[in-house]
Amino acid sequence: MALPNTGTSAAVLIGVAAYTRLDPLPAVTAGVTRMAELLRDRQVWGLPREQVTLLGSNASRDTVLGAVRDAASGCTDTLLVYFAGHGLRDRSDELYLALADADDEHPEIASLAYPELRRVVGRAGYRARRRITMLDCCYSGLAGGMGAATLARPDLAHLLEEDGDDEPEGGDYGSCVLTSAPKTGRSFAPPGARYPEFTGELIEVLEHGIPDAGPTLSVEQIWRRVRRRLLTQGSPEPQQFGHNAVARQGWVHNRAHGRAPSFKEPFEAPTGTAPAPAAPPLRPDAVLRAASRTTGQSLQTAPTPQAPPMPQPSALPGSARPAVRGITRRRAIMLGTAVAALAGGIAEAVNLTSGTHSEPDKWRLRWRFDAANALSAAPTIADGVVYVGSGDYNLYAIDAATGTKKWAFKTGDQINSSPAVVDGVVYFGSDDRNVYAVHADTGRKKWSHQTGKAVAASPAVVGGTVYIGGWDNHMYALDAATGAEKWSFPTGAYVDEVRPVVVGGLVYFGSLDKSFYALDAATGKKKWAYEIGASSSSPTAAGGTVYVGGGNDSVFALNAATGTKKWSYRGDAQATTNRDSEITSSPVQADGVLYVGSWDHNVYALDAATGTKKWAYETGDEVWGGPAVVGGVVYIGSFDHRLYALDAATGTKKWSYETDFQIPSSPVVKNSTVFVCSNGQYVYALDTSAKKPSS
Repeated sequence: MALPNTGTSAAVLIGVAAYTRLDPLPAVTAGVTRMAELLRDRQVWGLPREQVTLLGSNASRDTVLGAVRDAASGCTDTLLVYFAGHGLRDRSDELYLALADADDEHPEIASLAYPELRRVVGRAGYRARRRITMLDCCYSGLAGGMGAATLARPDLAHLLEEDGDDEPEGGDYGSCVLTSAPKTGRSFAPPGARYPEFTGELIEVLEHGIPDAGPTLSVEQIWRRVRRRLLTQGSPEPQQFGHNAVARQGWVHNRAHGRAPSFKEPFEAPTGTAPAPAAPPLRPDAVLRAASRTTGQSLQTAPTPQAPPMPQPSALPGSARPAVRGITRRRAIMLGTAVAALAGGIAEAVNLTSGTHSEPDKWRLRWRFDAANALSAAPTIADGVVYVGSGDYNLYAIDAATGTKKWAFKTGDQINSSPAVVDGVVYFGSDDRNVYAVHADTGRKKWSHQTGKAVAASPAVVGGTVYIGGWDNHMYALDAATGAEKWSFPTGAYVDEVRPVVVGGLVYFGSLDKSFYALDAATGKKKWAYEIGASSSSPTAAGGTVYVGGGNDSVFALNAATGTKKWSYRGDAQATTNRDSEITSSPVQADGVLYVGSWDHNVYALDAATGTKKWAYETGDEVWGGPAVVGGVVYIGSFDHRLYALDAATGTKKWSYETDFQIPSSPVVKNSTVFVCSNGQYVYALDTSAKKPSS
């Protein structure tokens, strides 16, 4: 894959280390300097020195914006803008990039408001085919994170009242944004650390590459690697917001390409009951990071002499810039929540448009509900109602027959939890740190229980108890009637977007600490643990066996009583020994066959008893969600924007449906209707029995 043209690309890197009213950040100087060196390195990207602008603590707002303007003026391929320093937010949740004289009580003074930077990038960089923004600061997710909505191109043009006639040919234009933290989260530069932790992980990947990932690396590949490493050490979750294919296009050379992995085949534990796992080992700087989080420090260090200001390079050559046009439709890729304001939760029984791909089986659409923001979790169907959480902070109740909204319950942050509905109560988690119970008929809150961090996991409700994990490294058992805590079990890292399975008096779930656990459902006492690698897959249990996706692109079958491994299967297409590559799909067992999706683009059917492959179907992209298997058909979504209906016996495609965006979660089938969510913003109801209209 060809990399961006270095002759027509440019980078502006801003690192603010010395502050007059805020804590100094000496690690920022080293981080931004090393980033600049790597971008110039021909083994990484190879930008000419004069096309990398490095700004330090003495840079003013006008200096920063002027440097971005000048760099963008001669840029027709890729424009990269990077900032590291303190991040501030005001009461209206606007992000400010703190400059040297910034005041956290008055963030609008001596800071750079992120929307100003975004506008300059959009206007001055309108000729650039690709624009990459990286922010390493607190609250950086406010810039537009993974929960931001995405509209089709005509909708964007209409929203911005632009003609968009400057659109480059080929459709590979656009932008992506990487941020070190969610919109409500902090970033860290612990005392004594060489670099801020997010920047340090970026540097790690640029310096050493990713084994067996191919000759080039995309922004998305790098983000996934960085995200997994940070999550396993208990750091805030970095965010990515991308538009079109920009995040997936080759950006830098992969320095690990062609080198043998330096680690042994992972995740093999001895048979029998595994010992209690230790927390994942941390590098020395990671230990410092953990200590920093314990003491509540964020992107700050212990008092030290202020770092010297960085040299201020001269402006790029070619100061005679073309006339800057009005803002183009492409700048809207960072608008996120502003775009979502168009929504309002209205069902639309209309056909969709999605780029230039063919659009098969659009006539299957019964209705489409606009949830105003990204939908990362699967819907739940109960008593004729669809329940789904959205990135716009709402849990929606939607009439399953018509797609009309019945009610919406507002939380304090985005919802990545798939709800459970039991006895007229809806249970779910929110990134605002709470587990909620609301009445299914009215949406009125019954109770809430606060945890230490975001709750992205999905609950299992069994025997009057709600079992749910959180990002505060705990699995909880809560009283379903009152929300009171019965017990909690500490893990070594996040319990991510998984739903535990409760069967035979045991609770089964995986964690990012690489262990899969079996706990006593009544007491929370550990029965056994088995190492499968970092896991975001919801398990399933059948016939004395627990099935779950784990690390190294593998699915595991474990003895439910003892935790001993019966078998494991590793994907056979685009297979990799990359420890960070995992199966997040939740396996489903039906009639002796286990069905599961993989990051290698395939859907697999495996013999549930032996793990032998029966068939594989390759989609156009990664498969994160699990399948639904009903009536001899496997329904499963892919990041190629399509929902597939496959013959369960042979893997042959029966039909597919193209949505507006990626499908990260599992579909649900009820009464000849399949319900599926896209990471754009829509819930779809598709008729599984419809016949193609005659032409």
